[in-house]
Amino acid sequence: MKKYFYVLLLSLVAQVSCAEHHEMGQALGTWEFEHVSNVYSKDSNGQIILQTNWRGSAANYGVVFGTLTLGPNSMDTFKAQIPSRAHWIGQGFLPDGTVAIGDGYGILATKKGSHVWTTDLVMDISDGSKIRSIGEMNLETLTWKGKNYSAD
Repeated sequence: MKKYFYVLLLSLVAQVSCAEHHEMGQALGTWEFEHVSNVYSKDSNGQIILQTNWRGSAANYGVVFGTLTLGPNSMDTFKAQIPSRAHWIGQGFLPDGTVAIGDGYGILATKKGSHVWTTDLVMDISDGSKIRSIGEMNLETLTWKGKNYSAD
């Protein structure tokens, strides 16, 4: 029952998230990343954790490096392509020589038969701001592109 509730909750979050995306205001800027590598592991309960590393650039943040962590998830969750809990932590090297850190959570959702995944993350930024980052990850081109919005 617990597993069913978790699946239902993630599905509802994905639906609400996509609906809210269409009502977003003006984008703060765009970003585009290229895939670097993946790291696969299991937690102490045998759940799968996938860490995928990215590099690229983002408006207002300069050159960016970061890791998107998915899970922990069961093999059944991956097989069913159920939306996954996602955690992003990244570092931007701003044009003025300073550094910004982004740390946030959200979801990654897939569509059966598609190699394009969607992400929706809310992040705390080291300057005290909060952003919502909406993106699409294309597994055929190994790119992840999106837009940032104010979440304050």
